[in-house]
Amino acid sequence: MGALSLKIIVAVIGISTSVLGVAGYLSYAKFAQTALSLTEARLFVSVREMRGAIATGLSIGLPLSMMSNVQAVLEREARKDPRIRGIAVFDEHGRELYGIGRRDHDALPDIAAGAPEWSATLTRAIVAGAELRDSLGLPAGRLALWYERESLDTLKRDFLTRLALGAAALVVFVTGAAALATLRIVGALAAPRESIVAHCRSALGRDVHVAETLRPAAGLDRDAASAVKSAVEVRRLIAARSADLRRLCTEE
Repeated sequence: MGALSLKIIVAVIGISTSVLGVAGYLSYAKFAQTALSLTEARLFVSVREMRGAIATGLSIGLPLSMMSNVQAVLEREARKDPRIRGIAVFDEHGRELYGIGRRDHDALPDIAAGAPEWSATLTRAIVAGAELRDSLGLPAGRLALWYERESLDTLKRDFLTRLALGAAALVVFVTGAAALATLRIVGALAAPRESIVAHCRSALGRDVHVAETLRPAAGLDRDAASAVKSAVEVRRLIAARSADLRRLCTEE
């Protein structure tokens, strides 16, 4: 019974751990995606605000390279949030015209090509940007903003830690409840079983012997002799079954 209880408890632990692991992974993935989406939405607010300020000059026919107020627009936006790593404005050929802060341009040309708005997660930053168009609607350049990833990564680590602690506490609770329930169920099943085994052993306290010398007596008619032979065979069968039952009880 001890081995059976242990197997049940181990099975419950395995099932509960697997279920919690899958649920935890899905919860973390959903949280990470939501946190990233909210961060990107915040960045697009800044990008659109700067694009609107730059579009004022473009709408009156000024070339992007001749707009002296663009650098001031970038600096003003960078002062709003210390987690902004850098901002840059590029012309239609990808050459940087204005910029501020620390920037990583590795993936910028491919990401920005042909997209009105875009975003990407880089090694140390989240970058978001938008296309700039002149008064005729033709591409005039691109605007990009790099945002520090550290705060987002810290938020995800904190959530993962809380999730792991909660899952561990739940596994401990489920394991304790399963162990208690298993012991009670097995104990309830063991009582009648032990009683049956005890009755079997009591009933088999004496061996059943078959009298090998039992023979039909002389002078018996054919029917009587047949009855004696049948009785001998029945006693042999009883003895064999008694031995089997005794062996089973002994093994228990």
